[in-house]
Amino acid sequence: MTSGTSAQPRYLLLRRALRNAGDFLIFERAKLLIESVRPDVSIDAADAWRPLAEQMANEELRQYRAVIIAGGPGYAAGLVRTYPLGALDQLPPLVLLALGSFVVPGTQEQLGGFRFDDADKDFLDQVLARSSMLGARDPVTARLLRANGYDRVLMTGDPAWYDLTRLYLDPIVPSRIRNVAFTPPANPAYFQQAVDLFERFAADRTDCSITIVHHRGVQVPFERLARHHGWLTREISGSAEGFAAYDEVDLHLGYRVHAHLYATSRGVLSYLVAEDSRGVGAIEGLGGLGLAGFADGWGRVHRFALAKLPRYANPVRPGLWRLALPASRILRAPDVSRAMVDQVRADEGDGFPEHYSARNNMRAALSDMQRMIATLP
Repeated sequence: MTSGTSAQPRYLLLRRALRNAGDFLIFERAKLLIESVRPDVSIDAADAWRPLAEQMANEELRQYRAVIIAGGPGYAAGLVRTYPLGALDQLPPLVLLALGSFVVPGTQEQLGGFRFDDADKDFLDQVLARSSMLGARDPVTARLLRANGYDRVLMTGDPAWYDLTRLYLDPIVPSRIRNVAFTPPANPAYFQQAVDLFERFAADRTDCSITIVHHRGVQVPFERLARHHGWLTREISGSAEGFAAYDEVDLHLGYRVHAHLYATSRGVLSYLVAEDSRGVGAIEGLGGLGLAGFADGWGRVHRFALAKLPRYANPVRPGLWRLALPASRILRAPDVSRAMVDQVRADEGDGFPEHYSARNNMRAALSDMQRMIATLP
């Protein structure tokens, strides 16, 4: 932990970065944003998934002006369990800078009907008692909060939206798409859908070099798929440094939200398939660069399976991977391959106008992110 001088206001920025590369990106981009708006402050780091009393003495904790959670899908059932920081009235003010929703799969019916339970509402009420706003990383999240009675909401965008070195540059539109990165879904319910999508896209672009990028450990079915087709693979978990892989491609296509956000922030062409409300919010926030991988009419059985299947896709337990593809075939996620290939082809013919719109959305949201940071306690 890095300490600042006594003259500097000190903030404690929390991270949930364990293995998933996206969590490291959120933390690093949030820190840079805070430093750009408040160059006078000192920022220390701690973990968001365990009590702060286990990480430092009370005397040290009291030196901070505020504790900041940078991002991630925190606005979900079990918010209190996601952030077991300790009694909030015994901590410095807690600021939720740019959290997102997490509703599985995130149909319009589900999003409209989502309600926080009493414990989570009490948590949010305590946050707002000592901070100015709840930061929402996308429009879907902002609507969900307002539907739950929270009016002090600011749609800040995700910290990963903001590469301040490239934000005001145009997207990078190549004369021809030669290098493509695929990111597989986290949820095995979409594995067969992803295989169909990747194979159709590759068949439509036979002159492309293709790399499958893993964000949280190697996903065995897609490693095998890459070997079968002669594609490359990269594994970037454990830090934000691996995101540089997307600087080397002309286009990203896949399911990893922060691959999409990073690529788009850098001006690289990118299209996302949404696995749940995290992806739905990212697509809406950046102007429609992608589509949902689920059907709005999916009922209770699908929703139960979507919630439970990810535990069987843990790379630490590779023997269970054999269940993933059969399970995804049984669930029969919609075939999105033709729609996605057609979307990319249509955008290519028009000069990728939606990517220019995405950058405009980022620029417009930056002022609210800066406002959120400027009002830190």
